Amino acid sequence: MTTSNNHETIPSRRFVKEWYTLDELARAWSAEFIAEFTRDYLMELASQPGYILTIGVIASNWHFYRYDQNSKKESPDFERLDGFVDLGMHTIKGLIEAESTNVDWIKLCHGSQECFVCTPDSQKSDKPCGRKYQDLVINDGPEMYKPLIHRSDLKVSHDERIRYEKLLRAQFDSTSDDSIGNPPIFSSSQKWS
Repeated sequence: MTTSNNHETIPSRRFVKEWYTLDELARAWSAEFIAEFTRDYLMELASQPGYILTIGVIASNWHFYRYDQNSKKESPDFERLDGFVDLGMHTIKGLIEAESTNVDWIKLCHGSQECFVCTPDSQKSDKPCGRKYQDLVINDGPEMYKPLIHRSDLKVSHDERIRYEKLLRAQFDSTSDDSIGNPPIFSSSQKWS
């Protein structure tokens, strides 16, 4: 709390970032939990079934459409997407194996739906989107390509950081002193709380 000139008590406000790079979180968590966290370790967590840690990127002019696995039906329209986007674990696995990868789908849809993405802009690769995408482009719009992302593009949202830190604190509180220096090992059953 801080005091103003007329002696009212007002809450102090701390700047809260919307998202964090993996290197920022690895440094912060290594210091706080006295364990060695690395960008690679965080990517490994995000590539596990159950999304132990959710990682995303900042999308710019990505377009997506929904595909329902059960009905085998596609949405007739692209929807534009700008801002933070959670990535699927197969995309993170691609970034574990290489410095950059193409994004095919994102974790925006739930249930039996998948959200496939394309972009006409600077975040594009040299891989055009498949025939499904091209058929959905209305009025001879621009050619669409799969977005290309790099390891350095990866981010964790503020809410995900808070959620995961709670999981870390619980894990570290329940472990013995001989685990100091090692990050906790999570199973896929320890996903969203």
